[in-house]
Amino acid sequence: MILKSELEELLSNLRKARSILVEEFVSENPDIFTAMFKYDNDNVVMNMYIDCYFITWLNYHLEVFSCFNAKSVSCRNWFLSCMSDLISKYLKGVNTDSHVYKRSEFAYTLLEKKKAAIMHIIKCSDSNKLKYNKLVYAVEKDKKLFEREIAKLKEEA
Repeated sequence: MILKSELEELLSNLRKARSILVEEFVSENPDIFTAMFKYDNDNVVMNMYIDCYFITWLNYHLEVFSCFNAKSVSCRNWFLSCMSDLISKYLKGVNTDSHVYKRSEFAYTLLEKKKAAIMHIIKCSDSNKLKYNKLVYAVEKDKKLFEREIAKLKEEA
């Protein structure tokens, strides 16, 4: 279960990352807009710049989250699931039949790998939680069996 304080901090960090995206467009960041005008007649290069910016923006999210002190596994998994959903939505917008995709296949592959890595982390986390629960069960079971054995020995004495 996600703690309220963790959720608030996590949402604040996500808001911060979104605000950076908005600020860069509102302030007409030269790194973004120069390419937009320079390559306005070349969709392939333009889309590569868009992909590059998106990947950089995603990486910023991951950097912010790495500084975040999430104590709960569910909070971390929730964040990673959000990132995976965001990548999925972006990838759905890429037309894999177009010539533009053929030239920006590198970015597409990079995003697919990033998504796969995130899903692997979530899967490992879920697996670790299951193993932890089995361990807790074994400890409780052994504890109860030990208590029964002690009670049995006390009765015999």
